[in-house]
Amino acid sequence: MENDPNMFMVVLLFLLVSGLAFVVIALATSFLRFQMMTESTAADEAGIEGDDKALKLELVRKLTGIKRRRASLTLLMMRVVPAAGATGEPSESIRTEFRDALQRELRNEDTVSRLDKGFGWGVLLVDANRDVSAIIKRLDDAARDAQWPEGYQTPEGGWRIGVARSPEDGATAADLYAAGKRALDEAMEQGKVHVFASAPAASDVQDGPEDSREHMDAIMDERHLIPALRKYIALYRKEDIPVTVIMTDIDHFDRYNNHYGRETGDAILRDFAAFLEKEIREEDLLARCDGDGFIMAMGIAPDIGEQVASRIHAALRRHVFDPDRKKLKLTASFGIAGYPDVVGNASRYLDAADHALRTAKARGRNTCVRFTTDMLTAAVRSQGTKDVF
Repeated sequence: MENDPNMFMVVLLFLLVSGLAFVVIALATSFLRFQMMTESTAADEAGIEGDDKALKLELVRKLTGIKRRRASLTLLMMRVVPAAGATGEPSESIRTEFRDALQRELRNEDTVSRLDKGFGWGVLLVDANRDVSAIIKRLDDAARDAQWPEGYQTPEGGWRIGVARSPEDGATAADLYAAGKRALDEAMEQGKVHVFASAPAASDVQDGPEDSREHMDAIMDERHLIPALRKYIALYRKEDIPVTVIMTDIDHFDRYNNHYGRETGDAILRDFAAFLEKEIREEDLLARCDGDGFIMAMGIAPDIGEQVASRIHAALRRHVFDPDRKKLKLTASFGIAGYPDVVGNASRYLDAADHALRTAKARGRNTCVRFTTDMLTAAVRSQGTKDVF
């Protein structure tokens, strides 16, 4: 019995399995401790303190991840407004049901974090800044099907949402959170369903047709273009990635305004903006400029940007616009400028793209032109000044 080789093998196998299990448990424990230390360090480095620490830590994680992927991140800070006279706080079961209802409408990489104060949530969307309004509607529909706390779902209550996007509103967790919080506070004060941090102030936006040009929620206006473009260029240039700016507007747009009226003209601009959104990537930047013009910024070289502009130009030729059931075919001119043709700050990129766009119009419109330095010489001759660019 003492010399039984089978017993010896059993004991040896037991010892090997036990040793292996110990190693696995030790590695798993070390990994979990490392993760906790990393998260704590990330929180300290990001200066995470005060309210909504869970959301802020998730912001740190997401921003770290998207930098490697060169993706975009959108923060929705959502709060439910109680009806007048409502008392008490929603139960944990109701909060959990709400969180689950919101999460079911999102992709796996998107997250929902509870806000510390009131009945609210912080939603992080990866690569979704082009379709935020549609996502908000989806989340609102899902929330309506959930169990609302007594006194909350009334005409006096409802959602208030602040929207902030990276890199336009900030490249760090602290900046993005602060932008989202400001937008949420403005939504609460103004009684707006949602406010974009990079959109016109709520007091500047009217609901009437006279101001419908300013009511393209997901698109920045020219007042916010330079700061957003400056951050966008800095983010990509830091990673040694080229940036290209494409400037475009509809050819002879004033004729449509004069012939069909201002309301139809506004509808054409909204449709054109929607068309451009579908033709560019989620991580690209789209903004208004000069009233009826648009700017697109992309993390690509200018030769690739020229191909993108040509593709959009070709798609526009095939596209039929239908404002107020008027079947219209539009043309547009495109000016392309980017590094290394342009070196400098955001204003220089815009100036160069504007020179290229003016050249496209001078050549008969309905075409794409890439910026070259000889355009500056032509501008100097036409303007009689050396201070052109």
